[in-house]
Amino acid sequence: MRTGRCAERMEAYPQELTCGARYAICATMDDVGGRLRELRLARGWSLKKLASKAGLSESFMSRVERNVSSLSIASLDSISNALGVQLTELLTTSVPPGEPEDPQECRVFRHDEQWMISIPNSSVTYRDLALQHRRWPFEILVNEFEEGYIHPVVAHDCEEFGYVLEGHVTLKTESQTHELSRGDCYFIQPNTKHTYHTGPNKKASVLMVSSKHFLVRV
Repeated sequence: MRTGRCAERMEAYPQELTCGARYAICATMDDVGGRLRELRLARGWSLKKLASKAGLSESFMSRVERNVSSLSIASLDSISNALGVQLTELLTTSVPPGEPEDPQECRVFRHDEQWMISIPNSSVTYRDLALQHRRWPFEILVNEFEEGYIHPVVAHDCEEFGYVLEGHVTLKTESQTHELSRGDCYFIQPNTKHTYHTGPNKKASVLMVSSKHFLVRV
């Protein structure tokens, strides 16, 4: 059953199209906080220990487990790595395996072959443009930010490129602040702490490419 904003997106289309219209499926992470808590307790870890291993604050982890924090895939990646599980194991709907090697010189993925991924209580959804092709050396996501979204401060061990498709985003690192609008792009070096946010009345859509697969293919 689809929940949250993903359900709203799918319901915007005629009923006969919901299984293959704009997106192939809307994968969700229902009660991700409860699942993370189960995994933590199964290892006998305190909240503080998991937070330390994931490089996040204990207060943030507490909010995550209570499903009251706005999560991102990057934050979930840090937590799942600390727990020794794949991020895709937290999806309510299983992510399909990547396709085998294909000799075709050109591949096309239609709207109904793209995955929309939603995290409960989060103000961002992700459209994965490369999920079906495990041979690609990078992750390609369209991040759709709601009004007033604030991304948790993260630093991941990969390069990140972003291109603003719609709206306005404020990008911050430890030493810089950039106001980005439609058509602007940015490049972030590995292990650089950064965050971005939208204004109180402004949504944004950003194409992001990273040299690491956060949604691991099997």
